Amino acid sequence: MIRLRFSRGTGPAGALVRAATWSWCAHVGFALDGGWVLDATPAAGVALRQAVDDASTRYFAVPEPSQRVLTLALSQEGRPYDWRGALGIGLHRDWQDEGRWFCSELVAWAFAAAGNPLLRTDHLDRITPRDLLLSPLLTPMEV
Repeated sequence: MIRLRFSRGTGPAGALVRAATWSWCAHVGFALDGGWVLDATPAAGVALRQAVDDASTRYFAVPEPSQRVLTLALSQEGRPYDWRGALGIGLHRDWQDEGRWFCSELVAWAFAAAGNPLLRTDHLDRITPRDLLLSPLLTPMEV
């Protein structure tokens, strides 16, 4: 089982994503053991960090996907944040930069590359956290 961590995001960027996508969440990452999360943030790019949850943080399970999903996601650690791709979402443009990721783009790519796509779409570069919440494969978890 793979766990995904959805949160409100932080600061003005989180508020902007929530407003633009009409969603309660602005960020998603892979929840790992020991309170760690692998995600892509503007400050650190793709990195492992300690998760700091608040009342709005929610976890979802994806039952029985390939372990390759996490292997692929972890292989992207150290890659920079995809500013152009994130901006492209708001402007409805495909500006994804190779080798750069924003949070939901990383999650969607890892599942699709492992052969377990969360959504049926050809536009993985325009996936938002809200879009991922629409996946029928996600099961809410009690933390």
